[in-house]
Amino acid sequence: MKDFEERWAITRSKGKAKYIFTYGLLYWGFPMALVMSLYLHFRGNLPWIPTLYFTIPVPLILGLLWGFLMWTFLENRYQQTK
Repeated sequence: MKDFEERWAITRSKGKAKYIFTYGLLYWGFPMALVMSLYLHFRGNLPWIPTLYFTIPVPLILGLLWGFLMWTFLENRYQQTK
């Protein structure tokens, strides 16, 4: 448990916004947008440009939500261990 506390203390010192941007958008939102775009274009036989109107904003918004929820979960876990 000590390892988690040390790593989370370093992560949380960088700030909530940076965490949400990095882990929500960069590590989850953008890859998901790419995978969804490729899947809908090649497997769904949908035109490329119209699929981008759906596959770019939806995963990015969900990525922001994911980053926020993970921050909240990990912060609660950190507070309980202190």
